[in-house]
Amino acid sequence: MTRLLYWLVVLLSLIATQTALAQSVRIIEWSRGRSPVAILFLHGLGGCAVPSGMTAKRECAEGAEDSFRNPSASKSWPEIIATDDYRIASNALAEVLPKPFRMEDLGVWGVDYSRLTTSGCATFSVPEAARLVRSQIEASQLFERYEQVIIVAHSMGGLIAKNMLLAWQNSNDSDGMLARTIGLLFLGVPSQGSDIAPSPGTARYILETLGVNKLANACSRQAKDLFAGDENTYLRDLERRWEQLLNARRSASHSAAPLVYCAYETLPEPILSKYVTATIVKQIYAQTQCSDEQFALPTYHTMLPKPSGPEDDVHRAWLSRRLDDLFRQWALWGFSRYDFLATDTFENFARHVNRSQRAFVLDVSEMKDLKPLPGKFEAPDNFALASKVAAANSLCIEEDWTAGKSGRVAFRLAGHCRP
Repeated sequence: MTRLLYWLVVLLSLIATQTALAQSVRIIEWSRGRSPVAILFLHGLGGCAVPSGMTAKRECAEGAEDSFRNPSASKSWPEIIATDDYRIASNALAEVLPKPFRMEDLGVWGVDYSRLTTSGCATFSVPEAARLVRSQIEASQLFERYEQVIIVAHSMGGLIAKNMLLAWQNSNDSDGMLARTIGLLFLGVPSQGSDIAPSPGTARYILETLGVNKLANACSRQAKDLFAGDENTYLRDLERRWEQLLNARRSASHSAAPLVYCAYETLPEPILSKYVTATIVKQIYAQTQCSDEQFALPTYHTMLPKPSGPEDDVHRAWLSRRLDDLFRQWALWGFSRYDFLATDTFENFARHVNRSQRAFVLDVSEMKDLKPLPGKFEAPDNFALASKVAAANSLCIEEDWTAGKSGRVAFRLAGHCRP
């Protein structure tokens, strides 16, 4: 009986261990939104993404804090976004979308991987953590539900994002996850490292021998990956490959996609008290391949992704304006709206749709400029022409405009049509 009880305890322990491992990375949905565009949040080292109505103590690894909730706010940042009626790039999108596009229309999702970064001296490296995060994102079918995704990443989450996109570039990315990531918003990302991360050498050896590194929570593999300086060949190589990825992607899409926006803290972090402080990621270390000048935010590192409300600097002055800029440019990119040329045929148009996004907005009045092949795409009006193009190229028309009238119509790949 004693032996049976012993093995039962062992079995339960193994089950508990496997359950914990199975939940080491979780995908969170704060809002499904009402558009084909989603924001995906990635937290940093020591942080956590917490579902609505839950607490970090209940949902996260021990010692992790909610990365996106301000202690004085009733809502976390993802929840603020999901209820904000701010009109994004209203003038530019009026020519592309049939109705105003508001921030609350965005899907808002996140990844919690706190169990990979906060449990004791975590052994997962940044690339290893990124591999697991990427696999869970792929399994979640986030990119099946949305046409475009914008990543908002805090601190080490930006390095996770870079590793993910590089992996998609190097794999058979059949779902077009790299192509449909149209923007990355980096908050205090240590692209060039951090002064407070322990660098190799005698100092680290002494700290590790005395155990001080554990007290300072600087013993994890990720913290060791983040030290600043020329000796950090990992970060230097990551930045080199990241630059190559952006150049290749922008060349292939004939656009500036994906756009990259960078912000950094200007206040030192309270470490032990208000008298012992340190700047976690200085401006020079947050520099990467930014599409615009770096944006200074008057707060410290861990508070960067924690706006107190919709008028907070990080939300209204940074996020809202960066989304305005992103979608103003998006409206001009070739894969968001087709610009007809005098030499275009329906075949040109169909090929463009199939190699671009799954959704495609078209003003059917412009189809008069196309030159159909005799007998194949002849029709009495523009709407009938659009319908024939859709039927011949495995597309469906999402919005049922009255035949013979001008208007914008949305094409989607067959199998991804909304009921």
